[in-house]
Amino acid sequence: MLKFLVPVRHQAGVNDWSEIARNLKTTLASIAGQAHPDWRCVVVANEGADLPTMPPGCEVLRINTPYKPLPPRTPEREAYEAAIRADKGMRLWAGLNHMEPGGFVMVADYDDFVHRDLARLVAENPDNPSGWYVEEGYLFTEGSSVMRRRSEFHMVCGTSNIVRDELLRQAPAGESLDFHIQRRLGSHVSIVADATKWGIEMQPVPFPAAIYRAGYGQQVSGYRGVWKSILANLNPLHPRKMFRTIASVTPITSTIRRNFWGTAAH
Repeated sequence: MLKFLVPVRHQAGVNDWSEIARNLKTTLASIAGQAHPDWRCVVVANEGADLPTMPPGCEVLRINTPYKPLPPRTPEREAYEAAIRADKGMRLWAGLNHMEPGGFVMVADYDDFVHRDLARLVAENPDNPSGWYVEEGYLFTEGSSVMRRRSEFHMVCGTSNIVRDELLRQAPAGESLDFHIQRRLGSHVSIVADATKWGIEMQPVPFPAAIYRAGYGQQVSGYRGVWKSILANLNPLHPRKMFRTIASVTPITSTIRRNFWGTAAH
């Protein structure tokens, strides 16, 4: 089974909750569009958060944690990122323990999209010892008719790892549980390297498997929009980089919408 975990920020720290709710609704529609039935989804949110109606297969786990304001992104970048990892990790740890053990876990940020064949990939490969990572995905900004294809996607987007459940449920020898939660639930960048270190190397998903929604007001990563990203790399003084950028531009076709927009595309 593939188990999606969707952590939602504390509503007290959000300027425009309606934007969060709209994005979460499209993320849940994407998850609920899985072509294979062996999946479930848990959304972890604070008591009082106004959430969209859950589609079949999705449920809400309410937690009651006090709001902790984030440090300013600048000049306290390190403290800011540590606070995000701690909050996200705490939410995902609660969601993980709410679910039955077994199968595979995929963290899905509340503003991203996932490919409809991920549950099928897991169902057809139940003996994978570690899981998969999303090597290729897309960057998307609302309102645009194109996306940007991105390699090493698992290094830029939190919706990028499918991890065997038991690898997340306890800290490795010599590590504290808090460190484990923040490193492998609160962040996405270390899991692939850690699995390799443990001798259970993760496999790349064999197709572009997720879409990272970038460039909107409530985004904590601060990643710029897709067109800004494209235009910043169209420098004729660096032709190789410019042509790679042009080649990465992908129109949002009906097939892409069917694969990623899920129930909202039907």
